[in-house]
Amino acid sequence: MVAGVEGRWLNWSVLWAMLASVCVTLATGCEEPPPPEGFERVTIDNRTFDLEIAANDAVRFKGLSGRTEIKDNGGMLFVFADARRLNFVMRDCPIAIDIIFLDGNGRVVAKHKMLPEAPRRPTETDEGYNQRLKMYPSGYGAQFAIELKANTLDQLKIKEGDQIKLDLAKLKALAK
Repeated sequence: MVAGVEGRWLNWSVLWAMLASVCVTLATGCEEPPPPEGFERVTIDNRTFDLEIAANDAVRFKGLSGRTEIKDNGGMLFVFADARRLNFVMRDCPIAIDIIFLDGNGRVVAKHKMLPEAPRRPTETDEGYNQRLKMYPSGYGAQFAIELKANTLDQLKIKEGDQIKLDLAKLKALAK
């Protein structure tokens, strides 16, 4: 009978410890840690992405070139000083990428599935290489572009005109 009492006491102890843990969690909140420096957390169609920020010419030009992998919740957020018609290409990028163009208010103006291009040929000039790359246009003025892992657009239910919430003031202040 003593063993039975001890057994019940142990179960109650475990239960009380679990209850105390829940109370602490509720009191302190269950917020995720902020994204790393140089990243922006963006929610698209109830999915959260931590996107690298590309806010200057050098970083925007390089983009995701040379990457062989993009995390399921990763990608890049391109920020421009003002809205304008944009054309993106798959320069030195060996993997497919999905892209979403957004106007200055965060509304979707275009989206594309970008496919890898044949690598630069050894005898090919920069100009020749750039001219043969397929362009993926924003169509309308865009101030932001989001690049995600290939086929993510198939899972997201977004269309032109949809709003993606961004910290517009913060991002616009970063653009150079």
